[in-house]
Amino acid sequence: MTATLDTSRGRATLRFERELRHGQDRVWRAITDPAELRAWFPAEVIYEQRAGAPMQFDFGGAHDIDAWPGEVLEWDPPRVFAFLWGEDTLRFELAPAEGGTRLVFTHAFDHEPGKPARDAAGWEACFEAFDALLDGASRTPGDGDWSGHHERYLARFGDLTIDEQPVRLRGPYKEVDGRAAVDVIYEDRPGTLVVRAAGEPLAHGAAVEVRDEGGATLAAGRLRDPLATA
Repeated sequence: MTATLDTSRGRATLRFERELRHGQDRVWRAITDPAELRAWFPAEVIYEQRAGAPMQFDFGGAHDIDAWPGEVLEWDPPRVFAFLWGEDTLRFELAPAEGGTRLVFTHAFDHEPGKPARDAAGWEACFEAFDALLDGASRTPGDGDWSGHHERYLARFGDLTIDEQPVRLRGPYKEVDGRAAVDVIYEDRPGTLVVRAAGEPLAHGAAVEVRDEGGATLAAGRLRDPLATA
């Protein structure tokens, strides 16, 4: 399974298409039942099963995130389930296939540097846990090879760089001292990438610096995003 990336419609969209050896009703339950979602989705999902219903995604403090809001956009059992996940849109579409079910999953979002590779790798790890759930095994997204998947997607989508040195995301976007920021790995060291001018987005061409865990500057320069003009 490998995600494709489409940037032609004003937003970035990751698309996964999978053939599953399980019936459509079983797969539908795995993507909609909160108790089953808990086994493979990256947050606990709280919602009512109807279009227009509000949703809440509880991360339990992981990556300094408590909860995100959402909304059910489409509810068509056992065929389509789509919802807002924070500001992103997730959509699951099921159809009968020979020997089981075809699942098409899309994740649409406003582009942020490094997000396509980071999130594609994250979904790969989640789907490994999803497959284990369907097969009756015990596995969580944290058991997956996120780093290996990330390397594979970076090879396809390209590395972010600061003055030609790669910098790799290891968490979600956030704020530090009122500035856009994200946790990264730079020269094999953990750090935080921070935009230097308050109010400026963390985007291609922005003046940025990487701070180590003690706040010292490891690097400074211009952020280059290989997907900025894609």
